[in-house]
Amino acid sequence: MEIARVSQQAWQSGFASFFMLIAFISLQLGIVNLFPIPGLDGGHLLIFIIEAVIRRDLNQKLKSILIYAGFAFLISLMVFIILNDIAKTLPQGWKSLLPFLH
Repeated sequence: MEIARVSQQAWQSGFASFFMLIAFISLQLGIVNLFPIPGLDGGHLLIFIIEAVIRRDLNQKLKSILIYAGFAFLISLMVFIILNDIAKTLPQGWKSLLPFLH
């Protein structure tokens, strides 16, 4: 919701502002993708670096567990961000969401 609001403001300011916003969001997404969280590209790079240092492949089951754990972390983070975004729009904030979260 916040991205939509900011995008609308940028669009109303002109095409150049809107284009800069899209470029900024794209750049930030690329940077976040390089974080060493399994499931993201940075996590795969970290696994490759670890394998290069120890000079052998990690167990395939361990790699799968790491990637699934990273994926679960990312999904949890996205759910929190979406709930936080929704809470910002509600009059009582998080208090409005608490009955639904129990």
